[in-house]
Formats: sequence, C-alpha cells, structure tokens
Amino acid sequence: MVERVQAVWRRGLLPAAVVLFASAGLVAASPAIAGPVETAIQRRQSKEIETLGEDLDKSEKNFERIFLPVSFLIGILALGGGLGVVFSIRDQRRISQLHELTVGGEMMSQRRAEQSYASFFEQSQTTLSLVNDTLELSKEANLRASESMKQRAQEQVDAIAERADDLLQRVYRDGDFEKIVYDAEVRVELHATADELRSVEGFLRLQDIQLPPHVKFIKAIGQFLDDDTEGALRTLRQLSQGGSSGELRRFTLFWLGYLSTTVGEYGAALRTFADDDAGLDEDDTEHFQLRCIIDETRFFEKAKRFREDKRSEDGKEAEGEPLKRLNAVAGLLDDLTELAYLVATSKDSRERHHVSLEVARTRADIYIWIAHDPADLNKQVDPHAVAEIGDRWKLGGPPAHIVRGDEEQLDEEQDASMTADETKGAVGFVQSDDARKLSDDGLRAWALRQAATICEAQHDPDFDVVFAHAECRFKLGEDKAAEDAIHEAEDRLGREFGEYMEQRRKATLQQSDLICRRWLFHLEQKQSETGSHESRRRVGQAAKQTLEAAAGMHQGRVTIFSQIQRRNIGRPEFVKEAEAIAKLPGETKGDAESPGGDAESGSDETA
Repeated sequence: MVERVQAVWRRGLLPAAVVLFASAGLVAASPAIAGPVETAIQRRQSKEIETLGEDLDKSEKNFERIFLPVSFLIGILALGGGLGVVFSIRDQRRISQLHELTVGGEMMSQRRAEQSYASFFEQSQTTLSLVNDTLELSKEANLRASESMKQRAQEQVDAIAERADDLLQRVYRDGDFEKIVYDAEVRVELHATADELRSVEGFLRLQDIQLPPHVKFIKAIGQFLDDDTEGALRTLRQLSQGGSSGELRRFTLFWLGYLSTTVGEYGAALRTFADDDAGLDEDDTEHFQLRCIIDETRFFEKAKRFREDKRSEDGKEAEGEPLKRLNAVAGLLDDLTELAYLVATSKDSRERHHVSLEVARTRADIYIWIAHDPADLNKQVDPHAVAEIGDRWKLGGPPAHIVRGDEEQLDEEQDASMTADETKGAVGFVQSDDARKLSDDGLRAWALRQAATICEAQHDPDFDVVFAHAECRFKLGEDKAAEDAIHEAEDRLGREFGEYMEQRRKATLQQSDLICRRWLFHLEQKQSETGSHESRRRVGQAAKQTLEAAAGMHQGRVTIFSQIQRRNIGRPEFVKEAEAIAKLPGETKGDAESPGGDAESGSDETA
C-alpha cells in the first residue's frame, strides 16, 4: 500500500496519495474490530478500495494523458522562462556593462575634456605669458624708439629754435617791425626756417612737442608769406594770448594788427596797435612805426567809410569831393607831419631812414587819395588848375620843412626847435578861405603838389616813394619830369620782385607795373596821337600779369593795396580797376561803361 502511495506520489498524484494514506491509517487504527462486522467492513472497504484503486488507475491513466502535454507545455514554459531569465540576466548584464561603458566613456570624455581644458588653459597661460612678455618687450622697444624719435625731434626743434632766435635777434637789434618782410636777406632766411619747420611739424605734433613762442612767430610770418593769411592770423592770436613777452610780444602784436588790416578788420587792428604801443618810450623807433601804422589804419578806415557815405548814387564823383576828402583826413595829415618832424629829430637812429620813408609814403598816399578822381583813373589835372595854385599854396602857412619833415632841410634852415603845435596846418587849411576858393581840380593839384614835395625831400627813396613821386608828376602834367620819374620807378620795381613775397604784395607790384606802362603810353600818345604797337603790347602784357597775380590769391577776405586809390580794396574791385587802367583808346571792349565806374562799382573790403 505504501509502495502504491509512493508510486502515486512519484507520479504527482498528491490528492490520491493522501486519500490512500488516510484509508490505510484507518484500517490500521481499528485492530479491535472483529467478527462479521469486521469482515463486512473489510469487504466493503476492500471493495471501496478496489473501486478507489480502479478510479485511481483511471485517474492515473487520465492524468498521464493530461499530464504529458501539460508537462510538455510546462516544460516548454519552464524552458522559455528559464531562457528568458537567462537572457534577461544576460541582457541586464549587457545593459549594466553598456551603462558602465557609457558612464566610463563619459567620464573618460570628461576627463579628457578636463585634461584638454587644463592643457589649453596651461598653454593659454603660457601663450598669454609669452604674449605679455612680447608686448612688454615691444612696449619697451617702442618706448625706446619713441624716446629716441622724441629726442631726435626735440633736437630738430632746438636747431630750428636756435636758427629762429638768431634771425629775430638781428631784427630786434634794428627795432624795425617790418624788416622781417621787406629785407630780402632776412626774408629768405625766414622762409628757409619756416620751410624746415613745416617739414617736421606733423612729426612734432605726433610726438606732442610744443613749439617755442618765437618759433611759432616765425611759423606765422611764413604762413603769411605763403598766402595763408588766415592761418597766420590764428597762429598770432594764439601766440598773443600767452607764451610771448618782451620784444617777441611787441612783434607779435604788430603783425597781428597788420594782418588784421589786410582782411579789413581795422577796429581790431587799431586796438592791437594801441596795446602794442603801451609802455614804449616816445623816442623809440618802434613807437614811431606804430604811430605811423595807426594813422595809416585810421586812413584806411576813413577812406572806406567815405566811399560808403559820400559816393553819389550814380557812381560818379560828387561835387566838392576833394575838399570833403581833405576834411576827412586833415587831422591824420597833421599828426603824420608832426611824426615826420619827430622822426627826423629823434635820437634813436635805428632804422630811422626806413621809418622816415614809411611816414613819407603814408603822407603821400593820403594826399594822392585826396586828389583821386574816380571818374577817370588815367586823367591828368587840368593845366589851368595847376596854374591856379602856383607856388603860393603851402600847407596852411608853416615853413616848407614841416611839410617835408626831413632832417636835412631842418639842418639847412637851422630850425630844429619847431614845436608840434606849429605843425597843425592841414586842419587850418581845410577850414580857410584859401581851400574853399580852389576848384576841385585846383585842390587836386594842391594835394599832388604837397605829395610831390614830401617825396622829393626823401634821400635814397624806396620804390613806394619813387612811384608816388612819379604819379604826382604825371597827374600834374609835368610830362618830362614824369617820364623820368616813371622810368626810375620801373627800374626800382624790378628790384622789388623777389622770392618769398606775399601774394598780395605781388599783385600790388604788378599793378604798379601796369600803371607805369599805361602812363608811358599816355605820354607817347600825346606826341604820336595813337601810341606805338609796342606800348600797347606792353600794357596788355602788364594787365595780364596783374590779373594773374590777383587770381593767385585764394583767401576771400584778404584785400590788395590799390596803387590808384591808395587803400586796401577787395579782389573783385582790384580786378575791375586793373581792367579799367589797361583800357586803351580805340578799344571797343567795355566802351559802354566808364573806366572809373567799373573800378568804383566793385565790391569793397571784406570786413
């Protein structure tokens, strides 16, 4: 029985085994039952057991039929589950390995990146150190080069400054403000110094090297000579506001005032000259020069105002204009007469001759301006008007040497004690009946005679005085004396042209040449009625050169000194004036307009 249960157990029939085991236990547990009861029970139990056994056999067979595919299926499922577990474990292992590899790779990547960054940083630090070292070396090299260049530039500035100082000291000794321009030798030296300065000025600016004040002054005058008047004005204004003293400041102020007159700023020029004159001794050459140029500037201002206020609407000469002109400038003439006397008797002999000529030129210019006839620029005074004045018309009564103002005649007359009060002749004359009795042409002849007397009194005259004298002789109708004076003026004019002269002065000199040739043509025409072809050609050539010189001036405000009007005028008016002078009889161009009208209708100074 036990074996059967074990067999059933081994077959996996657990419930059947349990039942068999319980039955066997019951049989074994009832040994006291006996007899028929026991037999009947045993038979029944045996039968039941057999039935149970049969059922068990059937169940075994059925179980075997069912259990085999189930076992196969379970085996397959178990195999699949086992394989799944195996593969799952392997996959998990692979995933774990892959994760570890990924993490390891990322860590290695980060480690490599960290190493790369560390290496890059280290190399960058090394490179930066090398760059810093290189920059430091370059900086040191640049500093050394800069210091070397700056030292070289400073040496150049020092050399230029020494050269400029030597030049200015020569001018200071003579006490002549204008010598730096009118003296050809000084002018050449100044131009060479200014050229040398210009060649290094940009380099000096890069090196932040400031020019010494006296070098700036040389630069300003060089700019003026190179037709850069506006630039020269800026430089002189900067210099006058600080950085100059002593003689340099006086020269700076003088030239600042002078250049202001060239652009028509007469009020500013007068204030500058007044500042410059402050503190000078009454007997100083510089004081005489300033006093002369102050009177000349006042004359320019009065002449400009007279032109604006007194000209008639139709552009022709107003009645009684010479007397009105004289009345406008009589005070200046008296002051200049007194100045001529003071210069002639001065104890300061420095450049006294040049100052005397400047005073004489200014006086002659004013007298010729009084005699100017805007209706005809080439007109000679009527001979009857010249005869009208004769020899009896002097400057209001004072002795002739007061008119002339030269030291030689003072010595001759032994009258050097004449006081300034006795020289006030022009104001008295213009208010006298003698002046009012004269006709306009008579008054012109009187003014021209005064100018001629002043010019004749100058020994060793310069071009300006000789030219003024030639004009007086020509306008007075003294043909032979005028021709000789004109030839002398042409001869001196040839010496005036030189290198490094300001463009406005060249234009004035070219106009002077044109005027001389036009006068000679007029004198020739009086003899031959038509004038030679050569004379006409020379006038045309001079006119062309005059217009070219005027065209060479590129700064609009800069004026030109007119040798006809004896004052500064604008370039457009100067051009029209030159064309009017050059117009010869028989020419049809511009016949509809009067020469004087052309000249007078041009634009005036640019203020």
